[in-house]
Amino acid sequence: MNIAQMEYIVALSEDLNISRAAERLYISSSALSQSLTKIENELGYPLFLRNTSPLLITPEGKQFAECCRKMLNLYSTSTTSIENALRNRRKHISLAMSTERMSLLLYYCYPEFKKRFPDHILIQQEGFYTTHAAMIEKGIADLALTPLSPASSGSLRNSLTYERICSEELVLYCNQEHPLFSNYQETGQPVPWTMLTDQYFIQQGKEKYTRRLLDSRFDKKNVHPTIIMELNNTDICIQFAEAGAGVTIAPKVFHRKHPDAAVVPLEDPLVWDLHILYLKDKRLSDPEKYICQCIKDLCAWS
Repeated sequence: MNIAQMEYIVALSEDLNISRAAERLYISSSALSQSLTKIENELGYPLFLRNTSPLLITPEGKQFAECCRKMLNLYSTSTTSIENALRNRRKHISLAMSTERMSLLLYYCYPEFKKRFPDHILIQQEGFYTTHAAMIEKGIADLALTPLSPASSGSLRNSLTYERICSEELVLYCNQEHPLFSNYQETGQPVPWTMLTDQYFIQQGKEKYTRRLLDSRFDKKNVHPTIIMELNNTDICIQFAEAGAGVTIAPKVFHRKHPDAAVVPLEDPLVWDLHILYLKDKRLSDPEKYICQCIKDLCAWS
């Protein structure tokens, strides 16, 4: 048997439902059913009775599932211990986050980080929010910084810790001379979404989480800005807006990097929760804890 097959047996013993177990294992129900049949054929006795709902686990199945659970725990403990030892020897910390976030973190936090931990190296692992969780699970990254909306709670992975660090507001960026900013200065009122109709708009690329939320909000509000460009780099979007090419929407924290851009709050604003992701059984090292605190401090600024 392999690790995946042991995970299948444990999941089935806990859920007693092939469809639910398959969903949490990220495989199809048919694939799980076939794997169970193969395992039972190899063992020579049934682990579950499938003609009942929920499934009925046999006495042999209970004993076998408990053995699988112990072996998985031993495997997890061993691999975590070895990975931590290797990581400590390398003294590398891999961070999965956007280039824009990484540059903000390095600019404001790296000098002090280097003083405290001179032997450690920070490595950025470029990726979008859709890939961050998998990068942590596969050991490509040690920590990830990911935005999540409340609606995302159903898709969280059991293998990861999601440490919420703050709520983050998205705001409108534009030129200091833009009429929307002038109106905000005069009235002090947030910009209604309807005022974005026909505005020249600098849109985030399709892989960005911001883009997903904006498309949904534009549809909900029946707003149709004039898209003049799509860019995967938030900093460049803001730079074009600052130069007067149009307007864009991005997290407020980036105003720290672009103080000359005009910032206008939105009526019924878009807000997401930022989370730091890492393996559930992982014990953060002191350098990793410091990085997490730096991220929290940066978010508190906005």
